[in-house]
Formats: sequence, structure tokens, C-alpha cells
Amino acid sequence: MLPWDVWGRMEDACQGRAGDDYDDLLGAIAASCAADDLEALSALYSRPVLRVPDELIC
Repeated sequence: MLPWDVWGRMEDACQGRAGDDYDDLLGAIAASCAADDLEALSALYSRPVLRVPDELIC
């Protein structure tokens, strides 16, 4: 995976179409990273919306 690979709702976010729930999810990820909360991060990254698919949008 490369830094510019895109998947899931990332493309919508770049176009301003992702919605507040996506912003809330990213905030939860940032807060969990800042708190070094590995349990919370594991739970967040187990969500299908954050799973890296077999094919990426480049």
C-alpha cells in the first residue's frame, strides 16, 4: 500500500461528500492514537469501512 492509495470512503472525503459520521470516525481514530489506546484502535480497525480492499482506487 502506498501513501496515495485510496479506498472506501476516502474518495468521497476528498470530494467533500463523506458526511459527519466519517469525520467522527476519523476523530475517534485520532483520539485513540493520541491516547495510545491499542484496544480501541483494534476495535476501530476491525470495522469493514476501514478494511483495505483487494483493489485500490489510484
